Amino acid sequence: MDRYNTVDNDASQHHTEIKITYNNAVATPDALVFTLLILNPVDGGTARITSKDAVLSDYHVSAGTLAAVPFHELFTIERYHEEPFKFIPERWINKENYFDPYSFVLFEFGPQGCIGKRLAELEITLFVTEKQQLYMFL
Repeated sequence: MDRYNTVDNDASQHHTEIKITYNNAVATPDALVFTLLILNPVDGGTARITSKDAVLSDYHVSAGTLAAVPFHELFTIERYHEEPFKFIPERWINKENYFDPYSFVLFEFGPQGCIGKRLAELEITLFVTEKQQLYMFL
């Protein structure tokens, strides 16, 4: 028992946002990983040079303009992630009803996509799963 950190099942008395159970965490490590990446995104963002004039959120953007969106800003838009500042891994369990692939572009997509995306996601998942095993849920 000494090698484990303990997590009280009644964590709600300390943090009302925590609703994850051991079974959900073990069954869906990706849910935990995606939640952690939204709460603590890497620095940076995504950027494109516009190929034609456009209107973005009531702003006129001329062709040839660099348009950039920081990951932190993208991940905290409530239209894409309900209650983005809360720890809610369950939001990812039923992705068909929740997940918008364009709202989570940490590794980009299409021709600009990261060639090592799947490997990086696997490494992150393995790391988080390994750290999670250090805790015993009571």
